[in-house]
This record gives sequence, structure tokens and C-alpha cells, in this order.
Amino acid sequence: MGVLRDAAGSHEVRLEVESGSSLGDMVGRLVKELPGLEDVLIDRVVGSYAPNALILVDGVEASNLEGPSTPLRDGSTLVFLPVTHGG
Repeated sequence: MGVLRDAAGSHEVRLEVESGSSLGDMVGRLVKELPGLEDVLIDRVVGSYAPNALILVDGVEASNLEGPSTPLRDGSTLVFLPVTHGG
């Protein structure tokens, strides 16, 4: 969506999930495979995606699950929603 889509170069990215992978593992993999995404997704001050995006795992916001430790399963769907800052 918007800035994240532009940074990724696509509105959809498909990756194979390795057994035992977490949301944090997948975010790390995404920013390695799509370097433009890191600058807009990861907040370097806190070292997390949390200030810049809400991530849904199978329709549930990750902070309502286990955050970056949320386990992924075969077929998991992640949706990244950019957070707008400012006033």
C-alpha cells in the first residue's frame, strides 16, 4: 500500500515460509530481498517495524498476537499497512 508498495516495487510479494519461522524472521527476510523496503519499514532508532507499519497476520494485527515472535504457518498471509506520522 502506498509508500510500502512503491519501496517493494510490487503490491504483492510471495515468499516460502520455512518451518518455525516467525513474523520477525519474515520481516528480516523481506528487507534483505527488497532493500528499498528497509528504509521505509524499519525505524532505525528503535530497530523495529512497529512505528512505521501495522502488520496483519492472517487478518489479526501482530501486536494482538505475539508481535515479531508470532509464528507463521504454511499459507499465512501478511498485510503491511503503513502508518502516517505528523500533524
